[in-house]
Amino acid sequence: MDFIEEKWNRFGDMLRKSTIKKALMLYVGAGLLAAFCSGLFAVKYLENWKEMIEKLEESVRANRFLLYLSFAEAAAIVLLVCGIIFVVCHLFYKNRMEPALTLIEKEIRFLNREDLSFDCGLDGEDEMAQVCKSLNDMRLALIENRRKTWELMEEQRVLHAVFAHDIRTPLTVMKGYLSMMEKFYPTGNMPEEKVTETVKTLLGQVERIERFSQSMKHMNRMEEWEIVYKKVTAEALLEILGKNAKGLEQGQKVKIAVTAGEIRQREFFCDGGAVQEVADNLILNAMRYAQETIRVTLEVADGRLFCYVQDDGPGFSAEALQMGARPYFITEKGHMGMGLSICRMLCKKHGGDLELTNSIHRGGIACAFFRVTVR
Repeated sequence: MDFIEEKWNRFGDMLRKSTIKKALMLYVGAGLLAAFCSGLFAVKYLENWKEMIEKLEESVRANRFLLYLSFAEAAAIVLLVCGIIFVVCHLFYKNRMEPALTLIEKEIRFLNREDLSFDCGLDGEDEMAQVCKSLNDMRLALIENRRKTWELMEEQRVLHAVFAHDIRTPLTVMKGYLSMMEKFYPTGNMPEEKVTETVKTLLGQVERIERFSQSMKHMNRMEEWEIVYKKVTAEALLEILGKNAKGLEQGQKVKIAVTAGEIRQREFFCDGGAVQEVADNLILNAMRYAQETIRVTLEVADGRLFCYVQDDGPGFSAEALQMGARPYFITEKGHMGMGLSICRMLCKKHGGDLELTNSIHRGGIACAFFRVTVR
């Protein structure tokens, strides 16, 4: 029995792994063999009856009965052949076609509902299994395309949010200087050299907006932001940050102090625009919480440029310390939650990072550092 069972299992495995054409030939062959054996048995059975009748009685009635048996032989063969053909077709469809067609039909229903969760993979190596595998591969490709589309839409959303967020910084600086001119110039309390300096600062902010808009126009994602290293002096960078800080503090209750310690005469290679964007974003973030003062400090050590922005506000919450630099994290309404995430992204592009902490005395401290080449 074990031998027969083993042979039967091997035959079943061969049927499952064979191609549809080969399986159909095996099913038809088995059906023909079954039809031949069944027909032979039926004919032999009826022939025995005929022999028994011929031996027992020879009459018109017996001859008529023998004629019926002859018709029965032909009818039995036809019925057996038709029955076996039906059984073979049914078994072939049920075992080889129905599982794959059921999966394909179900997968199509899921796809019509835009549901890509159904796996229509089918074990086997025949053509129907390959069709199911191809359909499942198409499903996985749709999932991947949908994921990429979602990522692209999210990147575009972030890009638009970054543009809307960062364009506010130079506009805020310009607004501060224009407010100052509106207040002091008509009364004659603003010297001509101060007017000239203010106009140059405003033109610098306009150029900054133009550069930012031009770079954003060619970017599809924030990761494409290109870092351009140029020679920068600490004194020039300090002057730019000081002017921006002065524009930002106009009309505000806080004062911003920008210092550079002993590095004023140092030269290093970095992307001054990126450093400026990060510093301005950190200052704007600090202005929302500062009570009276914000201190901006630049330092250079171990091939890195550090920019510390400290306020005298309540400091970062425990959640903000962990999540503050993630996109769309907000602690109050009316803000997009992009400032610190932009800073971190630019710092990482520049070989550095952004760290948040609280002062042991009062207020929060944001430390942005950049990898630079010091000369």
